[in-house]
Amino acid sequence: ANYSGGAVVALNPQNGEILCAVSYPGVNANHFVSGLSVEEWNKISSDPKYPLLDRCFQSSYPPASIAKIICAGAALEAGLVTSETRFSSCPGFYLFGNRIFRCWQKEGHGQLNLIEAIAQSCDVYFYQLGLKVGVEKISNCALECGWGKELGVDLPDENSGFVPTVEYYDKKFGRGHRPKTLSMILAIGQGEFLTTALEAACLYAAFGNQGLMYQPHIVKEINSPSEKPFVYSKIVLRKLPFSQKTLEILKKGLEEVVQSPLGTGNLA
Repeated sequence: ANYSGGAVVALNPQNGEILCAVSYPGVNANHFVSGLSVEEWNKISSDPKYPLLDRCFQSSYPPASIAKIICAGAALEAGLVTSETRFSSCPGFYLFGNRIFRCWQKEGHGQLNLIEAIAQSCDVYFYQLGLKVGVEKISNCALECGWGKELGVDLPDENSGFVPTVEYYDKKFGRGHRPKTLSMILAIGQGEFLTTALEAACLYAAFGNQGLMYQPHIVKEINSPSEKPFVYSKIVLRKLPFSQKTLEILKKGLEEVVQSPLGTGNLA
């Protein structure tokens, strides 16, 4: 498929070192060395694809299904579900009141437990889980996972995503008047939910590091002919707000994303 823009961030989970950060489309920085003509600068600066914008650290996007792991973790920590909890079967949609909420798989997933729902990214399961968990627990968990906050990467102009809170919705709709469907939408990472590629990478790196999240950094070391070399020392940003048992369940679900024949990442 042809995409107009995108970003890739890869980092070492054990120390936060950024191994790869690619923003597309971009500009060859060598063009700036000898100076740009007015015509060249106008072409770059007026490009509707914004090639000067670093989509790894400065742009935020709806996280979509990668946020389901936050809703699942919040539910497990609150004791609302176990790894074996099942909800109504998924026929490809969920009827709430007089509204139909679709699943990404038109033919549906059938009845799943939590680990299977993570592996197959079943929207209908997470609509029901979101209703059970509620806006407050989902947003609090996202904030405690580091979303909606700058992570302190050693580059200028870092942006952060946005985590809608109960206070935000009280302002928007009036206290106690927010739609019940909001928690359904947040559970699948849509609505006002936004995250940067860096925030997403740091969260998932922490799952691969026993729940410890390190501050992401580009610089590895600085060597000087006259001074002692500076070597970056890793900095712990936070521990994910999950018990060891919750981490194990979530990690099992994430492993099944790629290991299960029905997992959405099976091709990987």
